[in-house]
Parts: sequence; C-alpha cells; structure tokens
Amino acid sequence: MTGIRIVSKAAVCALVFAWLASPAMAHRVQVFAWAENGRVFCEGKFSGGRPAKGAEIVVFDPDGHILLKGKTNEKGEFSFPAPSTGVRVVLNASMGHRGEWSVSREEMGPGAAPEKTPGPSAWRVVPGLAAVLALSAAGFFAMRRRETKGRRNL
Repeated sequence: MTGIRIVSKAAVCALVFAWLASPAMAHRVQVFAWAENGRVFCEGKFSGGRPAKGAEIVVFDPDGHILLKGKTNEKGEFSFPAPSTGVRVVLNASMGHRGEWSVSREEMGPGAAPEKTPGPSAWRVVPGLAAVLALSAAGFFAMRRRETKGRRNL
C-alpha cells in the first residue's frame, strides 16, 4: 500500500508543479530588436505569439541614458531612426512584464532582421504531462499487481 501512496503523491506533485508553472510561461514577454536600412525595429510578443499592444518601449544608450520612449502599435511593433551607437531596448508590458534586447554598434549598419524563434508553446507541455501520467499509472498498476499476487500466495 505504501508504494501506491508514493506513486500517487509523486503524480499529484508533478501535476501541481506543471499547473503552477503554466501561468508563468503563458505571460512571459519577449522583445526582438534589429537594425535595418537606417532604422531600429522592435517587436514585442507574449508567449504563444500574442502581440504586446501598447507596451512601453524605452531605448537606452551604452552609458544607460534614455534616448527615447515610445509605445508599441497594435501589432506589438515600434521603430525609430538608428543612432550611431549601440542601444538597449527595454519593453515594459502590463503587470510588470519586462523584456530587453541589445543592438550593438556593429549591427546598426544595413542588414537583414535576425531570424525569430517562436516562444514556447502549450503543446510542448502536453507530451511531458502525458509521460508523467503514464508512468504514474504504470507504477500504480505494478504495485497493485504485486499486492494481488502476494495475497494469492497466502
């Protein structure tokens, strides 16, 4: 009986941790910035690809002085003329969500935007949870089978 309790407690703990972690990942904000054709383009998104609409953008020079402030549009985008120095772009979204991206002085020349990597998807969590549940069920049935065999031998 103790084996079943241990497996059950482990399964409950795994589910609780997964449940608690999912809201944190769902609201993470990401900011991307790149220089192209004499402008710096910024894009802010929450995990899952939802744009960070109306988020505050603060641009700092390498010494930490504020160069300019602005807000993202409906698509989560913002752009400004590229300065001659590197910049640090800070995106402040609602409820304290914050993201940063630096663009070096070398990147300020003409070039293409960096390839964007998608944020973590909720579907990446599903196989992990399924594996935890499957292992918990297998452990439960294995312990139950041992107990049943033990009773038959008496």
